[in-house]
Amino acid sequence: MACTILQQLDCLSSYTCMKDIFQAYPGAIYTPYVAVTIGDINITMGNKSSPAYKNHAAISSFTYGFEPGTSSFGADIEIVDSGGTAYRDIIRAINKTITNAATEAAGINLDFGWILQDCNGKLTTTWTANQITGKKITGFISEVEQTFENAIIKLKFKIRAPTVQSPEVIQDNVIGDQANKRTLKSAIIEVFTKYEPKYKGVRFESKDSDGKGGFKEFKFKNSDGGPDGPLGVWSMNQQNTVSAVRSWLNSVTTSNDLGVLLEYDSNTYEMVLKESPFGQASCQYNIGTYIVNGGNCSPVLEFNPTIKWMPSASTGAVSGSATSAGGAKLTPIEENAQKAGSIAAPAQQQHESHFRNPDDIASKSAKAFSAQYDANYIVETPYAAFDAQLKIMGDPAFADLIDFLGKEVSIVVLNPFSTKTDCTWISEPTCNQVLSNKHYLIKGVSHQITEGSFVTTLHVIMQLPNSTLPADSTLGGGGTESYGDTYGVSKATVASDQ
Repeated sequence: MACTILQQLDCLSSYTCMKDIFQAYPGAIYTPYVAVTIGDINITMGNKSSPAYKNHAAISSFTYGFEPGTSSFGADIEIVDSGGTAYRDIIRAINKTITNAATEAAGINLDFGWILQDCNGKLTTTWTANQITGKKITGFISEVEQTFENAIIKLKFKIRAPTVQSPEVIQDNVIGDQANKRTLKSAIIEVFTKYEPKYKGVRFESKDSDGKGGFKEFKFKNSDGGPDGPLGVWSMNQQNTVSAVRSWLNSVTTSNDLGVLLEYDSNTYEMVLKESPFGQASCQYNIGTYIVNGGNCSPVLEFNPTIKWMPSASTGAVSGSATSAGGAKLTPIEENAQKAGSIAAPAQQQHESHFRNPDDIASKSAKAFSAQYDANYIVETPYAAFDAQLKIMGDPAFADLIDFLGKEVSIVVLNPFSTKTDCTWISEPTCNQVLSNKHYLIKGVSHQITEGSFVTTLHVIMQLPNSTLPADSTLGGGGTESYGDTYGVSKATVASDQ
C-alpha cells in the first residue's frame, strides 16, 4: 500500500484535526542509542561504550518515562560492567543528602534515540532526544542495585526528579505575618527556592502559548486577590513543600477559573506551575495523527484500549460533608451528566480569612477546590474510564513532560481488510467508528530500549459521555458515536450541599 493512500482516507476529516500523519522515519538500518553522562564519564550502548573504562562497561537496557504528578519522570538503567570499575563511580554519584540533589542532577544527563544508516551501513544521522528538543534530561541517582554473576557485575540504578524527595522533608515554616502579608505567588517562589528540595526558580505558565514558542504567565482571578494572588499569611502546617503549595492553591483559581498543576522542568531545574490544559477537547492542542493497522506506512506497533465506563471515573461532587455519593440525592441537571463517585470535602483554611468575606468562604472555597480537583484528578487517577496504550516505533521526540502536558493526538483505527468474491480487498467501513477519535489526551509516555529494540508507549485516555462529558456527547467529544444515554443510563448528578 503506497503511503500516500493514508492521506486519502475518507474518514480523516471525521477523526482527525487534519494535522500531520506520523509515519515511520526513513532509514534502512536502525540502531537504538542510549548515553548516560555522570560528571565527566560517558557510558553508552555498543562496542565503544565507555572509553574511560576501556569499553568494559556498557548499557544493556534503558527505561525512561514521565507522567504528570509528583513523580514527574524517572529512568531505570542497567549497565554490564565486566571490568569492575564503573560501579565505583556510580556508587560515588548516588545522592547521599537532599541538599545536594539539585547540584548532582545538573551533572547527570540522559540521551536516547536512533543511529540511522543506509543499506551500505553508512551513517546517515543520529536522531536523539537532546538533539530534537534542544533540552537536557537531568536527575539524581536515587538507588543502585548490584548483582555479581559469572564474574560480571550488573548494575541497575534509578535516576529521578528532585520532586520525589519532597515527601521526605516536612516543613513547619510560616511565610509572612499579620504586619507583612505576602502574595501567593511570592510565597510559592520562596517555598520552592529556599526550602529543600530547592529549585532554581519557579514559572507560572498559562495554558496557552505566547506565540513565540513559550508561554504567558497566568494570573489569578481578581476576586482571589488579583494577578499575583491574595495577600495572606501562609503556613506550611507540617507538610512538605509540594503538599503545602497544593493546599494553598486549593483556595484559588486562575483568571480563567481553572486549576493548576505542579511539574518539574528537568532542563532548567525549575518548578513549573501550569494552568490546567485539561478542559474542553480542542484541536488547538492536537499534535498529529497515528494510523492503527496502517502497515509499513505507520509507526504504530500495538493499540490496546480498555473501556470501563465506571462511575468513579467522574469527578464527583464537591460537598461540605463526608457523605458518600451512594447515599446522596440525585437531581437532574441541564448538562445531562451523571457525576457519581466519592464526594470531596474541602477544608476551609485559615489563610482564606485574610482575603475573603466570611460569608463567602464556604461557597468560594468549594468552587476553587472543584477547579483544582478537575485539573488534577486526570493525572492522579491511575486509570481512566477509557484508557489505552499506544505502542509505536521508538520516538525520542517524546522526551520532555513539559512539552506534552495537556497535548492530544488523533488515533485512526483501520478495520481489518477482507476480500470480495472477485478477490478485491475491502474494508467496510474503513475506519473503526468507536476507537477512532481526534481527542486522545496524552497522559504519560514511556520508552524501552533493550536488545536492539526501541519502543515508545503513549499512555492515552479519552473522555466519555456520562462520565466526564455530558451524556449526549460523542465519544471523546470528537468522535461520531454517542453511548452516554444508552440502556437507561441515569441523567443525574450528585447533589451538592453548597
